Amino acid sequence: MTHSQSTSSPSRPLIARCLGLLAAALLLPLASGANDGDTIDLQSDWWQWGGPSRDFVVRAPELASSWSRAAPRETFRRELQGGHSTVGLAAGVVVVHHGSRGTERVTASSLSGDTLWEQQYAVAYRPGMPAYDGPHAAPLFFEDLVITVAIDASIRAWQRSDGTLRWQRDLRSELGVTLPQAGYAASPLLIDDALLLPGLGRATTGLQREAAPGMGVFKLDARTGETVWRRESFPSSHASPIAFSIDGREIAVFHGMEELIAMTPERGELLWRFGLRRGAADNVSFTPQWDPSSRSLLLSHAYDDRGAQRIVLDERGDSPHRAWSNSRLKTEHGNAVLWNDMLIGSDGGEPGFLVALDSTSGELLWKKRLPKANLLVVEEQMVLILDADGTLHLARPTKRGPVITSQIDVLDELSWSAPTLVGRTLYLRDPSTLVALRLP
Repeated sequence: MTHSQSTSSPSRPLIARCLGLLAAALLLPLASGANDGDTIDLQSDWWQWGGPSRDFVVRAPELASSWSRAAPRETFRRELQGGHSTVGLAAGVVVVHHGSRGTERVTASSLSGDTLWEQQYAVAYRPGMPAYDGPHAAPLFFEDLVITVAIDASIRAWQRSDGTLRWQRDLRSELGVTLPQAGYAASPLLIDDALLLPGLGRATTGLQREAAPGMGVFKLDARTGETVWRRESFPSSHASPIAFSIDGREIAVFHGMEELIAMTPERGELLWRFGLRRGAADNVSFTPQWDPSSRSLLLSHAYDDRGAQRIVLDERGDSPHRAWSNSRLKTEHGNAVLWNDMLIGSDGGEPGFLVALDSTSGELLWKKRLPKANLLVVEEQMVLILDADGTLHLARPTKRGPVITSQIDVLDELSWSAPTLVGRTLYLRDPSTLVALRLP
């Protein structure tokens, strides 16, 4: 299956262009919980960062609105070696990328948790803080490959069936990529059978700039790993890129440390740059959310005085302007989601708050004390919230506050990884444990 993506749909970003073909490609009814055939289902498999549409919004069978009568059932649990990479699942293969202290592993399991294959390799970067150790980028499934990005910016493509290494690139040694204190964290964006990735950092000497022009964005052939092009130069954040289309025009957006950068995904032509902040102390930012109904990018980042922002584009996707900003939502080590005209995410720091802003006006609607969290929207049903203490919450947010109907303790360590949901099965992890839960 060709992974060719754009946002031709007005309501769901990053839906594949070939929607007519996808309906015929569905292998099992959605209620079965996962696709266990050889073909990736772009509409329901968790084949990339952020799920099928890269926005942490998924379709699922009708789920229970509370767990008072029946709690989620654990289907398997396995030990991990560190890191925060989210779990990937496609074509019946569950992939988790983990590791620490200079060694990383890619482990592929069946839906029942049985190991299909595992590969181990050394990495050439160790962060100064133990909490940042291990891989951060999410696995990406493409045709018969699983593509992973290590903490040291090395990229590997594995044969999905048996873990054979198909190709490998080292962005640091080959292309001069530099790394922030937590290592490489951005997850690749797949468009037209190619990967788009930020370079993370800027060359600081004339020699490096001459050797590696265009430190901003790389485009690699997904089948071979060969460089297609490299463009621009900007200090990047940990945020993963997104893509969407306006009136048939495809746009890829990268969240730099100090600005947003929009490019054409085919040729890497610069469309615009928009300043976000100045003198940032760090580059912790979540992936921007694209709201097609208002042609807006919604984003939030820690360590500055603006926090959350809404950036509005014109009918061609140009002329960005800031509609509002609100410092009451500064995300750190978590994502944010759109739900019924609300931008919901964690305000960073301790003890932490779950915060909702009106996505149109930027007005603070409510905040609830809750440890840092990652969120997942089950379309038109509920929001699943995994906080940093490993507690899973089931909620239905309203304009007045979140109605949390149930919660269970699942994990024991620092949980900075977003949940993965395919059908009724929810996959959660912390640095040491992967858990699969069957939701009632």
